[in-house]
Amino acid sequence: MRAPRETADRKNAQSIPVTQGQVMKLRISAALVMAALACISCRPLVVEVDPPNVNFGDEIQTPVTGDPMVEIGMYHEQLYSPLLDNDPLPIVNGAQGGTWAMPALRTRGLAASATVHCLVVTDEGEVLGESETREEFALSDDNFMEVQTFPVPVLHAPPRESEPIDDLFGKLATLTCTVTDDSTRTARRAVHVELVGG
Repeated sequence: MRAPRETADRKNAQSIPVTQGQVMKLRISAALVMAALACISCRPLVVEVDPPNVNFGDEIQTPVTGDPMVEIGMYHEQLYSPLLDNDPLPIVNGAQGGTWAMPALRTRGLAASATVHCLVVTDEGEVLGESETREEFALSDDNFMEVQTFPVPVLHAPPRESEPIDDLFGKLATLTCTVTDDSTRTARRAVHVELVGG
């Protein structure tokens, strides 16, 4: 049997005397570190996203002045125009399905963060769609607070909701939008429109 070859490291290594107590302390320290790591990994990780009432500097701090008002309009490319009575309201196909009216909303006298509710009803009384969501309005170049597109679904009322909507084009309807901020300031606008294919 051949003797194992000693490496240069083994030849040069010096023996450091270690007492039994030091070995025990090292083992206890290692066990405590392992236990701490195990406890940390067992605890659920809680991460708060957008904690309430914290301003990170990205919130619009526009003072709310004047009477609350909302204007319904449309963007054509990058140009805004208000939607007036008897104007066409284009109904477009959504990228992920559905048919939608996409009005723009402009406000004054309301906070930037508000709840928006819009409803489309034909002159015959058929409710074609409604939508309600929380919106963050942005400051426009002409000092309105605005949402450039607010999607409102447009489809036949039940039980006809799966039918095509081509028969709606050319019909008259009322688009009504209500905006309410956290201080319960409210503005409402209704526009009588002609439904057209977009």
